[in-house]
Amino acid sequence: MLIVIGILLSGILLGFVLRKRLNEKFLNRFLLYSIYLLLFLMGVGIGTNKQILENLLSLGLQALALTLGAVAGSILVVFLVYKLFFVKKDK
Repeated sequence: MLIVIGILLSGILLGFVLRKRLNEKFLNRFLLYSIYLLLFLMGVGIGTNKQILENLLSLGLQALALTLGAVAGSILVVFLVYKLFFVKKDK
């Protein structure tokens, strides 16, 4: 974990030092392709893991249930916050 924090802090420091020299368009493109590479490597890691592949159906169903629950909960909270704080009450 300390290695990850150290890499993050060194990236922040490097970005701070080079902020006037680096082109924002280049950085956005670099970040996009870096994310693509990370997703690809994560897929390779999942594809080579026999335990994940053997339990893919049950993991997928659990992920679907968690996703639907999170979306439903978020919609409910937004609705309640809207009703409590943004709708004017007529008295």
